[in-house]
Amino acid sequence: AKKDNQWRFVTPAASGSEFGKKLDTLFRVTLELLKTERDRIVTFTEIYELIWAKRPFGIKAGLFPLFMYIFIRSYSSKIAYYRDDVFRTELRDIDFDNFLKTPKYCGLRYLDMDMNTKAMLTDLASIAVRFDQAPITSIDALDVARRLIAIYDDIPNWAKRSSKVSDNAKKIRGVFARASDPAQFTLVDLPNLFGNIDVKDVNKRKGLCEKIYQGLEELRTLQEKFLESLHAHLMKELGVFPVNKATIEKLHKRSETVQKLAGDAAMESFIINLKGLSENPENVDKVATLLVLKSSTAWIDNDVDRIMVEATAKARQFISLETMSHIKGRENYRKAMSVVSFDTQSVEGIITNLFVSEDAFSEGKTLANDLLQSKFGSRLQNKEQLIAMFMQLIEGDAEDE
Repeated sequence: AKKDNQWRFVTPAASGSEFGKKLDTLFRVTLELLKTERDRIVTFTEIYELIWAKRPFGIKAGLFPLFMYIFIRSYSSKIAYYRDDVFRTELRDIDFDNFLKTPKYCGLRYLDMDMNTKAMLTDLASIAVRFDQAPITSIDALDVARRLIAIYDDIPNWAKRSSKVSDNAKKIRGVFARASDPAQFTLVDLPNLFGNIDVKDVNKRKGLCEKIYQGLEELRTLQEKFLESLHAHLMKELGVFPVNKATIEKLHKRSETVQKLAGDAAMESFIINLKGLSENPENVDKVATLLVLKSSTAWIDNDVDRIMVEATAKARQFISLETMSHIKGRENYRKAMSVVSFDTQSVEGIITNLFVSEDAFSEGKTLANDLLQSKFGSRLQNKEQLIAMFMQLIEGDAEDE
């Protein structure tokens, strides 16, 4: 219709013409059919045969595609369009061909929006708000589904296949992975995810949405938390404590000291990547990728387990290299010592390797002075007693490990 000197699409009812009124009557009868069959997809063929081709309408088959397009446009907020049983967000050129050639593979479904449905969709929409902080602008099933699916799509790939998540997260992941129909997804799959609930009960709706939120949040943060734990583990193994700007800068200097000492490409790459670490886990994913030679998008649970093992091995090799940095005439940030002890119960000696950092030496000097000035100092009669105490401490640590 022409409105304000411009051609615009208007619904038949809004056109004001006699033909528009007749077409509106046809559409209202069609909508009633969809309401009656709201639990399933009604094919175009059914609509044509049951209503459009019959009296009192008797529409010619050649007009079916055009009228169907007008019908879908007119009631886009109340019906969903499907091709091959898959929901389509918009009409494309290929759809018009299907309207004409294969109407049996095209269908419509009524979106039931009573008060309970609106309340359920509002609660589901609030889940998305907790993630993206954007206000709710629509509670249309399509819009709600689109926002929730967008959140799921942003979840790292590893979390989408990991078994290291709770049963709740696995359930949430399963229903999101299968989602293809916004009406089915928001009005059937999610509300009945944990069994039938009374959607009139506010508390039950809120409880359901909280479980969905927790499941999505667990999946969303799984990789992030793993990288945080990897960062903390590396800092502990490398003797970086406390973790702050100063100790990280010192780690970078230590890395420069041992660079090109390993004679191993993988170890050299590890050392280079240590120079990119900060107080936060923001760059630790590069180290993780290096340790398994696999992008994080392709990780599986075995890769994650292997990353921790490899990180431990590489960190300890780094510590060992530090004790030999003087070979190249470089500053030595760490000293090494091996203690071999025997007892009456063992044939072979127990070897304990110790790597002591420069900071530990400084702190050790202070501790030694404090000990000697305490009651302990007066009881210490010779170096043999001191060594015996030292052996008890390190052997005790070895047993704990």
